[in-house]
Amino acid sequence: MTISETDKQVCVAIVDDDVDSGELMQEFLESRGMPSERFLDAEALLDALPLRFTAILLDINLPNMLGSECGFQLRQLGYVAPIIAISGNMEQWNMGDLENLGFTCVLTKPRNLNSLINLLHEAI
Repeated sequence: MTISETDKQVCVAIVDDDVDSGELMQEFLESRGMPSERFLDAEALLDALPLRFTAILLDINLPNMLGSECGFQLRQLGYVAPIIAISGNMEQWNMGDLENLGFTCVLTKPRNLNSLINLLHEAI
């Protein structure tokens, strides 16, 4: 199913296996009027019609399928909106590698939630 840009409603996907972190991001975004959906792993996001999201916050270090692989697959599916990498452990990654996999930018944990909302407003 293809979703046109005009059919999209603003909704951010949050993919983070840390339940508390995902809930915190979701509560913060929704308190700022930005609806969101949470996923605990990459496979759940890929099964949920990901092209409908206006942005994706994607943890890099996920179980089963890494966020880096998921980001690459999203681009292969035709996802053109922002993909923001989130992680508390970015030592093994550099922005060039992540850009090559389709990521728009990186937000490290612990994150400043105001920085998050600013990134999303710039990206959307």
